[in-house]
Amino acid sequence: MGADAIRRTKAQPNQFKQYLNNLHAQILMMFVYPIYEALFRTTEGSHFQLLVILLLPIIKVFLKDIVRKSTMHIGDMVPETVIFTVDFFNAIYVATCMQTSSSALSISAITITNILQTVAMLNGLHRRTGSISSKLHNLSQLSSENEKDLLLSVLCSLCRDPEKFKKQNRAGIMIRSCFPHHLSAADTIVLNTLDTAKKETSITRQQSAKPAAVAPYPNSPDSSIRESIFSQQTHCPCFRNRVSFVSPTADSVNVVYPPNQQVKRSTTHKPKLDDTSDHPVILRDSLEALFTIECLVVTTYLEAIIPLFYTTYVLVMIRLPSAKYHTEMVGITHDNVGARILPVFAFGLLEVASLVLLVVTIKRNCMMRAIYQLAFVLESQRSSIQTKLIVWMMITLCFRVMHFGT
Repeated sequence: MGADAIRRTKAQPNQFKQYLNNLHAQILMMFVYPIYEALFRTTEGSHFQLLVILLLPIIKVFLKDIVRKSTMHIGDMVPETVIFTVDFFNAIYVATCMQTSSSALSISAITITNILQTVAMLNGLHRRTGSISSKLHNLSQLSSENEKDLLLSVLCSLCRDPEKFKKQNRAGIMIRSCFPHHLSAADTIVLNTLDTAKKETSITRQQSAKPAAVAPYPNSPDSSIRESIFSQQTHCPCFRNRVSFVSPTADSVNVVYPPNQQVKRSTTHKPKLDDTSDHPVILRDSLEALFTIECLVVTTYLEAIIPLFYTTYVLVMIRLPSAKYHTEMVGITHDNVGARILPVFAFGLLEVASLVLLVVTIKRNCMMRAIYQLAFVLESQRSSIQTKLIVWMMITLCFRVMHFGT
């Protein structure tokens, strides 16, 4: 590390503590899930195995809460960190337990548990976003052929129109992201304008010495909502929203475009918005819906590809001489490998169906294409995602070896 690195670390004790908390939370995965797998194998064929299967969703929720609390300081990267840590481990060990289990009852219990979770997820998303569609249609005057991304179009129009934007409840909404994005010149001007206006308003409020000018984030009325979905953060073409401990109150930002900055208007069709005074929370509700959609789509995508990847891994591994040293390959031969991985493959197809249903629900309720949002996350955070996948693959698969050359 060197003396300079040590001095910088000592000068930032809070960041170092947050880093250690995040590191310890991720290391916890390396112990909890192997212990669970050992418990699953121990109860194989007994009446207690059903209880062990029902324990898996509880473990996932518990670990998600731990990782979430340890990563709240990194803003936009909270969903990616939580999903590609906890959900990855959970998906890998679900596939492992299904592949190693010889009981049809155990495999059925795992599948039914997953189906119930999927139904609960879709029902929760439908109830959460069901009212957004009607609000968007009330605000927008788009023709039917231009409604492919109505949610994002309305959000962008709200952000680009100062008169509409200042009527919205913006408690807890921040402008800047914790990592860079490639923006057009027009979007950069809008972003800088909103950011500058917020800073000027904050200074004016402080000089006027009004106690209500700045609202602490933990006491904001929607803090419980943000806490339940990791943190209040979403992305859209205009700006990205993340958590901060201090934010302006609902009516504290008045966006004014500088006279020397002319925003180049896009030639694409933009929705014409009706009066937003009757919908002061449409901006916040839409951003929360975008964040929820991001978490659900990325999670469902990961849970769909992991079983399919695991079946491919087993098919390749059975043909290698080192297969006999891997604990997950015990009892698998060239003759029975197809039967052993068939439940995992069917489980993966079920997850793919869940992803399709989720995309259809989002399209119907929110008028947006969730696949593009998934692609945005995978592209904008590809370095972090690839690093996690490589490291976790090495830990969960390569370390299941009984023979290390001795």
